[in-house]
Amino acid sequence: MSRPVQVFVSIVILTILFVMPETTRAVEVDPYLNNSLRFGLYFQYDRDTTKNKISSFENLRTSFEQQYALDALGHIVSRWLMTYDTGLHYSRKTFDAGQTKTTNNTWYYYLSTTILPKTNIPLTTYFNNTRYTSTSAGSDTWRNKFTYGLNWYGTFRKLPKTIFTLKTDHHTDDRTHGVDTEYDLTLQKKIGITDNKLENEYNVYENRTAGTSTSQFSTNFINKTDISRTTKLSVSAAAAKADQGGGSSSSVIGMNTSLNSTPSRIFSHNHAYSFVSVETDGSNENSSERHYYAGAMRYNISDRITSSANVSLATDKNNTLTSSRDSDSITAGANISYRATDHLSLTESVSYSQQSSTSIDTANTALDDRTDFRLTSTASYSNNYSWASFGASGSLGYNETQSDIYEDGRGLEQSVSSNLSGINVVPLLLLNTSGSWSSSRSSVGTLNRSTSYSFSAQNRAFNRYVELSSSYNFTTSESKAVSSDTKKTKIDFSASTNYIQSLPIRYRIDYNKFSDFFSGYTTSLDKVFTISHERIFLRGNLASNFYHATNESTFKEGEQNTTTRLFKTTYQRGLTMNSFWDLELLWSHKEADESEEDSKSIKNKLVYQLRSWLLTAEYTYIDRAFQNSETVETRLMLTAARSFGFYWR
Repeated sequence: MSRPVQVFVSIVILTILFVMPETTRAVEVDPYLNNSLRFGLYFQYDRDTTKNKISSFENLRTSFEQQYALDALGHIVSRWLMTYDTGLHYSRKTFDAGQTKTTNNTWYYYLSTTILPKTNIPLTTYFNNTRYTSTSAGSDTWRNKFTYGLNWYGTFRKLPKTIFTLKTDHHTDDRTHGVDTEYDLTLQKKIGITDNKLENEYNVYENRTAGTSTSQFSTNFINKTDISRTTKLSVSAAAAKADQGGGSSSSVIGMNTSLNSTPSRIFSHNHAYSFVSVETDGSNENSSERHYYAGAMRYNISDRITSSANVSLATDKNNTLTSSRDSDSITAGANISYRATDHLSLTESVSYSQQSSTSIDTANTALDDRTDFRLTSTASYSNNYSWASFGASGSLGYNETQSDIYEDGRGLEQSVSSNLSGINVVPLLLLNTSGSWSSSRSSVGTLNRSTSYSFSAQNRAFNRYVELSSSYNFTTSESKAVSSDTKKTKIDFSASTNYIQSLPIRYRIDYNKFSDFFSGYTTSLDKVFTISHERIFLRGNLASNFYHATNESTFKEGEQNTTTRLFKTTYQRGLTMNSFWDLELLWSHKEADESEEDSKSIKNKLVYQLRSWLLTAEYTYIDRAFQNSETVETRLMLTAARSFGFYWR
């Protein structure tokens, strides 16, 4: 082989290696494999009428909308060389509402091309333009938006994967003109066990009418490292700066790192650290800085003993022209659990937190230091018996607080709860019950108590014919700190049957009562009855539903009663191979104290496929009566749509 031939072959091989994709892709439908030219047409006529039967006032509104679309898509010379996607859309909509006539026109055209789309260095350039005009009552308004840009993707074997995008928007109307420009550059590369990504963004926003502009720049670096199969490290850092004009600017610097490790089944730990700093210059000059660390550890001492611990540290600094505030906090906790038997478990937990802050302004200096300590012991028991499942738990705790603002002190916390579920002692019913009580006395002498218990039942016999269920819940809470006392009572009952085929029946009663120290009591009683039916009727789907609901509410200022009844029927069927009919009948009645509201509506919809045309006709009639007013609304909407196209190689 001669020297020139060797050089030519080497160049061909290097070119193939440079432009070939890094990885193979799955087989998929390629829309650019063939050239296509598509047309779309859409027309809609809308006529709305609102008539008041009492005053004989009538309002007529009509509109006509037409849309035309022409789109072309395919390739130039070869699918590997260049692809294109272009189109032109136009829509026109006219409104006529008595003395007011409005005409809206929208033009939209676009072009997008991609060079070397099948290689690993595709370059896409595009532009699109939207122009909107509106004419109403002799006045014209318009908006125009012109966008152009490019996207370049580079995927290489040795170099970082590169994504570069450029986008510029020119938006203009009858009052303003602005230009927005955005630059984005992303680099991504795997190096050994690390996955690295660098994102850069620069934006400029110009208001050329006012002669002002703002800019933003940000960069973000992300690193993910698999130190081992069980240890993951993640590090990210970011910086951003914004110039608002007029000598005002702001900057942000931050970082975050996390380490998660599970070296064995019995031990795991994770750590996270973050830092962020914000500075603002200009008339509102200020700065803030925050450091935060959080760590947690889990260790299984044995099959029956597990333990965990956590700690977090935070430091905050905030400065303005007139004040500054520094604060530090630490929170730590640990717990150990012992499963004494298969049914009994014991848990001991301890927590500690300390907060200190200093606030300085032009008038004075304020200090705020607080320390909290809590120790809690908990015992839990559970067991499954032949007649029920039983569970119970109890806890006893001690808390202590020291504060520069509030009174120091200490207190006790105690709680007890139990539950029985699936009680199988009554042949006809399945029962559940639960109860809880808690009491805590804080370090400053305040007392909080709460009590709750519940009971529910459902039938086990005759559930083939009817399903019954009921529940009762009662909760009280008391706080001596704000002299508040609340009580909540809730009773539910429901009955349903599916015994009659295609005729499900439901009935539900909900009773709620709430009372507190400030607003007194509020009660509500809801009763809901529904019955529905579905069947095939004259080769169509017929569905009917009846709904009856009442609400009785009593409160401190008075009472309110509401009754709602609704009947709805829908019928859907195909008339021919190419047509479909949809009918809806609706009646509703609502009574609220001395007011009544009635509504009757009929909706008819017919869809017909005429070769490539899709034709739709829809008619709606609504009659509403409310107190001394009755209105009738009618709407007729006709639509026609068609799309067709041509394809070639």
